[in-house]
Amino acid sequence: MLEEKKLSSLMKKNFSCEHDPLSRLEEFKRELKYTEITDYQINSFAQYSGRGAPKKDAEPVGYKYTITANIEICEAKLEEAKLKLGIFILSTNDINNTPDMHKLLSLYKSQQRVEREFRFLKDPSFMTSSFFVEKPSRIEALLFLMAAALMIYAGLEHQIRTTLKENKKTVTNSVKKQTDNPTLKWLFLKFTKIKCLIVDKTTVYIKGID
Repeated sequence: MLEEKKLSSLMKKNFSCEHDPLSRLEEFKRELKYTEITDYQINSFAQYSGRGAPKKDAEPVGYKYTITANIEICEAKLEEAKLKLGIFILSTNDINNTPDMHKLLSLYKSQQRVEREFRFLKDPSFMTSSFFVEKPSRIEALLFLMAAALMIYAGLEHQIRTTLKENKKTVTNSVKKQTDNPTLKWLFLKFTKIKCLIVDKTTVYIKGID
């Protein structure tokens, strides 16, 4: 836990004034989110001039102070955080056909899939940046083609994944592991490795399939 490490580092420090460790501990308490300091103790030790062990009648030239404390999970803070994280508001302007709460939540979560698919359009391999158009009609045409390409891409990817799951088959992904949920882009890259050799117009050799 990060807060435990910070407290451990604080307890290793030496302070010149007795009030300094208390002041620093109060600052540390304000940084705590889900934990609390249960008890603490200020320790002092004398400092002597010279090296080595001091003589029996030697007078200390000063004192240093350290702090010892315990940190624990604060259940009250934790419950309060859970309540805040567990409450959110979903609203819609569709007053004529408002779905129930479960359907609305499902629609809200599904937008992440849509946003993830649109990220495909920004991929350098799609080469969108290579087109430069100014006329509104051409911009609309380009957007139509991009949307159509995305629809075909998503549909084909869904079909491949569904077929793999139905037949309990897998393919090798980019990290050399088997998966039944590949991306279409990765499959296209795998197809680029396939070579076909036709001999005498009758015999066909195919290489590069793994």
